Amino acid sequence: MKKILAMLLALACVLSFAACASKKTDDTIGEEKPSTSEQMPTEPEAPAEEPDAPVEKPADDENAAKPDDGMLDDEFGVGEPSEENAPAAEGGIVNDESAKAALDILNKVWSSYTEDEKFPAAGGDYDTNVDDAAGNVNIANADTVSYLLTFPAADVVKLDGAASIMHMMNSNTFTCGAFHAANADDVSAIVEDIHSEISGKHWMCGFPDKMFLATNGSLIVSVYGDEDLVNTFRDKLFAADAGFTSVYDEAISA
Repeated sequence: MKKILAMLLALACVLSFAACASKKTDDTIGEEKPSTSEQMPTEPEAPAEEPDAPVEKPADDENAAKPDDGMLDDEFGVGEPSEENAPAAEGGIVNDESAKAALDILNKVWSSYTEDEKFPAAGGDYDTNVDDAAGNVNIANADTVSYLLTFPAADVVKLDGAASIMHMMNSNTFTCGAFHAANADDVSAIVEDIHSEISGKHWMCGFPDKMFLATNGSLIVSVYGDEDLVNTFRDKLFAADAGFTSVYDEAISA
């Protein structure tokens, strides 16, 4: 019994030492300090400095590239001469009697129309327009006269009065202008220029059938549009004033 008791005590001591040694080892491992790399957060590396991009100096005003002032890109990218940079045509100087003469002949003809013969019409220009009657056109603005009435802009300076009446829905259906030349000697040349202007125009929103040009002294009447409407106006013009002479009465070629 003593031997057995002594062996049990010895075994208990051995087991006790083994348990202490194991606990010490575990504590040592648990108390192990983190490495320096774990204790201190790593500072982000500074980005590499890029070389400064060269700063382009603006070109001198005299050497800077400029677009061609005479060209203007249209919606298809094709350059066309810019009207803004074209020299403006010189306008005419209004003479009240001449302007009244141009207006009176158109209103005299229009007043002879029956209700069945009439169509929606207006006269004048952008600034002053009149419904269902002729109106005077401001000849001081050559571009307006040219655009509204297909009149050669360069000849507006030769006028001292003008009036118009046209179809309200489409000017190509009917447009009529009465022009008074300041100098009667210019009438023939102006008529030829009007004929060329109408014949060479690139029409939009319809194509007029024919034109009619007539003169009476210093007065010139120009009409283009639907054939029936032009013929009706022509006949009524001759009925209103037998002094008019037909110069051109022809179809407009496409």
